[in-house]
Order: sequence, then structure tokens, then C-alpha cells
Amino acid sequence: MDSMDRQIVQIIPADGWRVVYAIERWVQGERAVEAISSPLLAWGLTMDGFLVPLESDKSGWVEDPTGCSNFLGLITPEDSRLEPEWHEGAREHLQRRHALGEHE
Repeated sequence: MDSMDRQIVQIIPADGWRVVYAIERWVQGERAVEAISSPLLAWGLTMDGFLVPLESDKSGWVEDPTGCSNFLGLITPEDSRLEPEWHEGAREHLQRRHALGEHE
């Protein structure tokens, strides 16, 4: 069952938590792959006891980021920086997706 198919019964603040994604962009004609992070909006407590991370895009749409194809992970409030390992993970993640023929 997809986590967003579960009924959320309570919203819990996610102060300091961040979501990490792999992005690919072109800078001056060169391909750049890096990890970026954005604040986690909240945690959703589901009726069956699961905690689901929730984030919102610019339009206000709320979703579970773990279902996004470029999702890398979550950063705890104690580890709020993007360490070099996240950027290496982003490169490896996108290389695997390209090898499988997956594209955004």
C-alpha cells in the first residue's frame, strides 16, 4: 500500500528535518549532478501507526517525498548539513536511473 493511501489521523511538526533529492542540471553546457535539500513540512501519523514524511511543493500540493524518483533520504535536525556523501549518492542514484533508461 502506498503511504499516501493510508489515512492520516494526526499531523506532527517536523522541525529541523530536511528531505534530500538528487538533481541534474546543465551549467554552462556541462552536466551537474548534486544533492539538494528542502524542509520537511510535517510527519503524518497514519491510522495503522506508521509515520509518513510530508512535504509541500510551491503550489501547496502535499505528498510523501519517499515516492519521488529522485528521493535520496531524510536529514535529521542534528545532521542539518548536506555532507559530501549526499552529493556522491546523488551521482550514483542518477547514474543507476540513466543505466535503467529512466528519466524525469
